[in-house]
Order: sequence, then C-alpha cells, then structure tokens
Amino acid sequence: MSQSILEYFDALERLIKNAPRVVPKNTKISNDSVAIEAGRKRGSIKRSRAMFSVLISAIDQAATNQNCCVQKSPGDVLKERNKKIKEEYGQLREQYEYLVSENIKMLVVIAELKKELAQFRGGNVIPLFLPKE
Repeated sequence: MSQSILEYFDALERLIKNAPRVVPKNTKISNDSVAIEAGRKRGSIKRSRAMFSVLISAIDQAATNQNCCVQKSPGDVLKERNKKIKEEYGQLREQYEYLVSENIKMLVVIAELKKELAQFRGGNVIPLFLPKE
C-alpha cells in the first residue's frame, strides 16, 4: 500500500478510538472526516478510484459501528417521540372518523325502522325515549 493510504487508515483508527488530532472528538466517521484527519482536503477520498475501495469499505463499516453505539441526543429522542405520537394520533383520528360514520349509519337505520314500525302499527307508536321538557 502507498504511504497516503496508510495515513488514511491511521486517521480512521484515530477516529474509531475517538482520539483524533485534527477534527473534534465525537466526529462522525465519513470519507470527508477521515480525509481531513489524515491532513488532506475534503473530498479527496473518491469512490471512483479503485485504490480507495478497501479504505472506503473500512470507513463504511466503522461508520455503521459508530452509528449503532452512539447515544441519541435529547433532541433526537424528542423528535422520534413526537413522530410516534403524530403517527398514533393519525391512526386514532382515522378510527374516530370511522366510528362516527358508523354511528351516523346506525342512526339512519334506526330512523328508517321507526318509520316502518309507525306505518305497521298505524301511526300509534310510543317513542322509546320521551323528549325532555
């Protein structure tokens, strides 16, 4: 391997150990952060170059490991909670609207049955519920 690739790998190891020399601690591992830590410019690690293929796969693996082990900030936790609450609200709203429509359908059926019963008994039907005075 060339000297520059070894420098990139050294920079990646420092980022994995959270002991960088150039970038701040707890920096997300990415191609750009590894390049900057190695003393190169952002964007110097390119996927189109075959010489970086092993390095890029190592960076991707380290980034995946970093993402699974990093604790979420309180803001992220609140955003996720808010998203779940909104989803639950949407589901409850749909259920509510469905139940209201079903109740309206039942009221229509009851009204029709009352009319049929009134016709069947000759109009002398005593209402089940007396209106309040």
